[in-house]
Amino acid sequence: MLIFSAANFSRLILSLNLPPLNLTVPQWYISLTGAFWGAFGLLAAYGLFFGKAWTQKGFLRLSLIYALWYWLDNLLYVKSDYVVGTRLISVALTLIVLGSIWRIMQRSVVKSYFMETTQ
Repeated sequence: MLIFSAANFSRLILSLNLPPLNLTVPQWYISLTGAFWGAFGLLAAYGLFFGKAWTQKGFLRLSLIYALWYWLDNLLYVKSDYVVGTRLISVALTLIVLGSIWRIMQRSVVKSYFMETTQ
């Protein structure tokens, strides 16, 4: 989650000094989404590290919301031939990652970790 946050905060920082490019979205959109997902990534990292009770369900929801945003962003704004050509593998990877997150969060060891630290 820290790497996720760092990548999104990098998106924010780099978007502040963009050269004049032919973008399909306004520059503020790139900055805003970088700040938003960076902050939520830090919040999720905090919850995971300290075993907060809300993290187990919240992390699953955050993952689903991020995947939904990623695909809406991808379908609405990204127009490159490469992205269009690799959508099938991107769908497969999205499903694998979401399934892995769900499976990990359902393990008894993970559930007991969140129960121990909240009692």
